Amino acid sequence: MGIATRFVRLVKADIHGVMDQMEDKGLMLKQCLRDMENEIAREEEEIKRLEALQERALDDHVRVTGEMHGIEKDLKLALSNERDDIARNLIKKLKPRQTHAEEIDRRIMGLQKDLAARVEGLEEKKRDFERISLDAERFLSEAQARKESEAWNAAEKMAGSLDVSDEEVELELMRRKAAMENVQKGAEQ
Repeated sequence: MGIATRFVRLVKADIHGVMDQMEDKGLMLKQCLRDMENEIAREEEEIKRLEALQERALDDHVRVTGEMHGIEKDLKLALSNERDDIARNLIKKLKPRQTHAEEIDRRIMGLQKDLAARVEGLEEKKRDFERISLDAERFLSEAQARKESEAWNAAEKMAGSLDVSDEEVELELMRRKAAMENVQKGAEQ
């Protein structure tokens, strides 16, 4: 391995190490949760879109089926009156509608399958989000407690490490004695 390659690898490793130190784990966790919320919202919007498509397909199915029933009634009437010419024209109208109704049925079934899969996936994502949210909340709470504890320990160390001179102790003692004498004099009066 060449020196230049090793040097580049060392610099990259050092940069990644510095970046890892700079990243706030709590902020990264919160961003991941926001990303999950956005993904759930997008999935809910997609489900609404598919439900609207399904509703339109069902409306189309009702419309085409109604047209077919009307043509069927007319076809029976034409056949009962032995009007084959009219019956042929009605059959020409009926056939495309039957094909269209079958296409609509296939589309509805496909939408139902897609919707069922998406709803199931969404519910799973919501359960995962809830579980991860609780874990994140616990992690952030523990991290905050650690920070507070570290700050408290640092303050105690700082307070314990301050050297107090004998003169400062004597001065504080004199102040306290004077305060006690003033309290006693005030009590006697």
